[in-house]
Amino acid sequence: LDAHGLSFASSFVDPDANPYSKATHAEDVPGDMRMVGPPGTVKRHEIHATRPTDFPKESSDVLTYQAIQCREDTYSIDDEEMVRVRDAQGTPIIYDAALRDVEATADEMLLLGTHFIQSYSGKHVPDRLAVLEDLFQSEAAYYEAVKQVVDIYVECYDHSVEAEAQKRLAQTITDIMARRPRIDLALPYLSESYAAEIVAVQLEAQLLRELLVAQMGEERMYRNSTAARNSALIQQERVGFPCELFQPITHEHLLGGMPLVRPLPGAVPIGALDFYESLSSLSSVQEVVGA
Repeated sequence: LDAHGLSFASSFVDPDANPYSKATHAEDVPGDMRMVGPPGTVKRHEIHATRPTDFPKESSDVLTYQAIQCREDTYSIDDEEMVRVRDAQGTPIIYDAALRDVEATADEMLLLGTHFIQSYSGKHVPDRLAVLEDLFQSEAAYYEAVKQVVDIYVECYDHSVEAEAQKRLAQTITDIMARRPRIDLALPYLSESYAAEIVAVQLEAQLLRELLVAQMGEERMYRNSTAARNSALIQQERVGFPCELFQPITHEHLLGGMPLVRPLPGAVPIGALDFYESLSSLSSVQEVVGA
């Protein structure tokens, strides 16, 4: 898990919004509550809970606190199948590197289109707009297939908890994003080369998705069976053993009333606190694919 994913900052509590700001008796306040601030200045309430049951909010409201801020960008897919990227504050953004990549790709597409137009040996004049349209459609289909591969590795990255594994996955993701389709300039037209590249990347994404689902199933079975065998042990003797993972019907209690979450659009739904650490090993698949 990225250690920089969450930041915690103290802030003044609105007395009108604080459910314990109007308490007048010590027994009405869980834990220890006191006013903080020098005399004559605006003061804030601090609540020191001594037990988990003293926490003043429901668990479903924790992630809505202003003191918890995610510093990572996220993306979603709207009804028009368009990818929308937003920063930690929810503002729509576009990366400078993405704009530069678009310009570089457009230049390369013009060179490819010019080559196939000049090498056209038919009797009629080639339709330049048709060639340009084929180029844009082929590029869009190719990068949609690449996105499927990237999504799988980003999902593995979200489950990774080791710095070295995160670094290895990040490098794999960067390498995949830098891919370009290999076009055979000896062919009479570009469609055949693009079609072959798109199918190859789609098959790679399908293989990775099947491996990811199978790996998650194996880890879930191992960890849950280990926890079941150790269920008779006292809590102190369970230290060091892996925690259970959510499984429908048998482990509904692990959700704690929370809904399943998807780290990414199209990802496998998991419990809010579930981490499949073994998914980081899927980065080695890229070495086999590229061999």
